[in-house]
Amino acid sequence: MAMVWPRTHVEDGNISHSVWALRKLLQRPDYPDPIQTVPRRGYLFAADVRPRLREIHAGQELRAREIPRPLPLIGRGHESTILMAKLKSARASSGSVILMEGDAGTGKTRMGEDLMREARRQGFTTLTGRSHCEGGAPPYAAFAEILEDYARATPRAGWLRSVGEAGPELACLMPELRRRFPEPAPPDTVPAGTRRAHLLNAYRSFLTRVCRAKPVLILLENLHCADDSTLWLFRHLTLGIASLRCVVYVTYRGRERASAPYFAETLSQLARIGGVSRIQLRNLSRAAVRDVLSAVNGEFAPPALALLVFQLTAGNPFLIEEILVLLNSEGRLFNSAGGWTSTAGPDWVDLPPAIRARLDGAQTR
Repeated sequence: MAMVWPRTHVEDGNISHSVWALRKLLQRPDYPDPIQTVPRRGYLFAADVRPRLREIHAGQELRAREIPRPLPLIGRGHESTILMAKLKSARASSGSVILMEGDAGTGKTRMGEDLMREARRQGFTTLTGRSHCEGGAPPYAAFAEILEDYARATPRAGWLRSVGEAGPELACLMPELRRRFPEPAPPDTVPAGTRRAHLLNAYRSFLTRVCRAKPVLILLENLHCADDSTLWLFRHLTLGIASLRCVVYVTYRGRERASAPYFAETLSQLARIGGVSRIQLRNLSRAAVRDVLSAVNGEFAPPALALLVFQLTAGNPFLIEEILVLLNSEGRLFNSAGGWTSTAGPDWVDLPPAIRARLDGAQTR
């Protein structure tokens, strides 16, 4: 009764509404109305509603154990310590570039997003640019996105002040600037190398002015998909980052070196520049996977379940999240009391087709 009518006293004056609430609770397309109205007498339970109430109660318990997305950040303490130290150094005018290498799904972007939240809390300006792996993007697309991100987040007067005399050169990256600054010279009258040098100086000047106002964190995603122009500009901007109040957090997949020679050459050259550090983000260990599961439900995960999830996902955080969400949707993670199921075992390796398809698709990505 307390579940159906919480904090309610059933009296003559409210019994009709209370029965309506009970009917709504019990309603299901394949479950007949168990309450019959007896004219001038009242109501009659025409069927045993206890199984249905137990089913509803179990469903409420299960919904209370929904899988959080994203999962708790576990097993990344060492990397997080390094990132926090880089923010601290940037506030003291010692900038850095962090090359975060890892396979798909290891959590590179997730760590970058957490770093951006912390940087904003510390008063940083945070900017984002990404290279698009599907192709078709114009040259310098990631750095054009950074300009646009700054323009969206900054009052117009401050934005134009930061652009300053670099406006005419930066206009090739951002159409709005073309409407405010004339082209410095017809492109076909200036050698390509000279145009690139002017753009580099202009972007460096813009970034320097932005960093004077506040320390800056830039999230530069998917460097492995960058075009040669973007890689060239990034490599040369990196040479001056150490003297700025700036942290550049870069994500990429190292496996792409073999198919992208200029990308591989860029990484090799960056390794010789001061202020550049590389972190390789690997899959989680078996112990860390169990810690993630335990954090999800607030109680230690059964060893058999932790081992199963580890074997199916190889400790890949994205795959762990996918399989937990999918297994939960199948009702295979939690028992009727909301605790972990005790039935995980080798037979679970024969996953339902929907779960297997999602895992295969994620591994392909």
